[in-house]
Amino acid sequence: MLPKKKEFQQQQQQQVEPYALEDMISDLQARRRSSLDHEETLQDPSELLRQRERDLVLAAELGKALLERNQELTRQSELLADEYAAKLEIEL
Repeated sequence: MLPKKKEFQQQQQQQVEPYALEDMISDLQARRRSSLDHEETLQDPSELLRQRERDLVLAAELGKALLERNQELTRQSELLADEYAAKLEIEL
């Protein structure tokens, strides 16, 4: 049996990540814009390198979060497909 809308929403609320994916994306975009604005003013190569390393770590975290979210959505989709198929078999 498919979960009711309210049950589905409760499940979704329980799966809230501490640092939402959307927040990560907007943070990365803001940092990128900020780094482009300040890149010309930063003359210290070591500071530029540290900024690039921070950006790389953030991009890796974002990629990992996207992959995990994709895997979770794939699992949910498969479960729903299985439940729907089972429901159709029962009705036939």
